[in-house]
Parts: sequence; structure tokens; C-alpha cells
Amino acid sequence: MKNSFFNLLGFWQPLRASVMLSVALLFSACAGPMASDAGELGIPVMKPVPLCAETLPAWREYILPNGDDLAYASIPWHVTFGEGMDAARAEGKPLLMWAMNGHPLGCT
Repeated sequence: MKNSFFNLLGFWQPLRASVMLSVALLFSACAGPMASDAGELGIPVMKPVPLCAETLPAWREYILPNGDDLAYASIPWHVTFGEGMDAARAEGKPLLMWAMNGHPLGCT
């Protein structure tokens, strides 16, 4: 224990127990329930469906977007803020401007 990582970095010595406990709690919280526990927890267990010629139509129907998934395409979007302001003013409607910083999926 004399040459351990925490002993080499002397300032970590008082925090060693709390750091080790925090790491252990983090890993146990991230692990969550195991997949084998799903049935016992009341979570429906789905069997894997292979991708082959017989199951291709079902996979295609599952993967391709349906009408509800494409509803956003029916909105008359405007490319510039000026076009949107002009259209909102002409129709007497409010304007929603969505502005954000970062990755659109929140992956920053």
C-alpha cells in the first residue's frame, strides 16, 4: 500500500475513502438492473427477431416512418427569420423562433 496511486499523490490521502465510495456508488448506479432480472421486475422480455427474407417486411414496416412521424413536414417552415416575420405579420399570428446552442440532440 506504500506505493499506491493515492499515496503517491499525497493530497488525495484524506479523500481516499470518499473517492472510492463515490466511484463504487457511481458504477452500481450506472449498472442498474441486469437484463436477466427483467422478468422478475415485471418488464416484458422481447425475443430477438432475426433479419432475414421472411422478417424483412415486418422490419421495414417497423423502421420506416409513418404518418405521425412525418407530421412535422406538413408545417410551412421558413428558412429565414425575416420570411417568418413577414408571414406571421400577414396572417396575424405569433412567431415562434427556436434558437439553441450546441448539438441538436443534446450530445455536447
